[in-house]
Amino acid sequence: MTDADRRKLSTERESALDGLRGAGAIAVMAYHVFDFFPIHEGVRAALLASPVGVLFNGLGALHVFFVLSGHVLALSLGRDDRPARLPRFYARRLLRIHPPYVAAVLFAWVMTLGPRRFTDGPGPMLASTACFHLPADLLPRALMLPSMAMGQLPVGWSLFVELAMSLLFPLLLWFVRRTHPLALVALGLLLVWPAHPRLGFLIFTFDFTLGIAVHLASDRIGAAL
Repeated sequence: MTDADRRKLSTERESALDGLRGAGAIAVMAYHVFDFFPIHEGVRAALLASPVGVLFNGLGALHVFFVLSGHVLALSLGRDDRPARLPRFYARRLLRIHPPYVAAVLFAWVMTLGPRRFTDGPGPMLASTACFHLPADLLPRALMLPSMAMGQLPVGWSLFVELAMSLLFPLLLWFVRRTHPLALVALGLLLVWPAHPRLGFLIFTFDFTLGIAVHLASDRIGAAL
């Protein structure tokens, strides 16, 4: 395979990943919309059991995002063989995750200023979320690191997982290069049950390690397909 063929194949794969990310983003958005508004339980159950139920599988889409992150981060580190690649890797991850988090928290904070009456219409979950407004003196603390922002941004926990796993990622990649992809997946399974509540993000180690394993086997997978 020539260098031009490799570049073309890499571009095609990245475009396919972008499409998969887009489908996952739609599923996550539909999941939250579906969960926030009042729907009769019979209708809800019927929709989830139907073929369109996959569109509302937000948790499943989130797992796909984390597997994709494992694949893409392994690809990024593998391509970069220049000096100081780890500081560069961490700087890129921080700039990719933290500014969007800050923007989302500030947007949610501004949107909850002023009158917040949602008792008529949307369901109680949307009402409780939309009516929550973080006191201004706590806002700087909420912006320091990705999180649920003390309740202002409940979905922010997934960005914390991305950041925390990014910090551990070079170690995971080092481990697999000295063992075997199956050993890394086994390690991910062992960490599904973290010992301490503050280490709860480790339950997603399996997703990221599976992404690394997929990356390492991408040539064989592509040839099989």
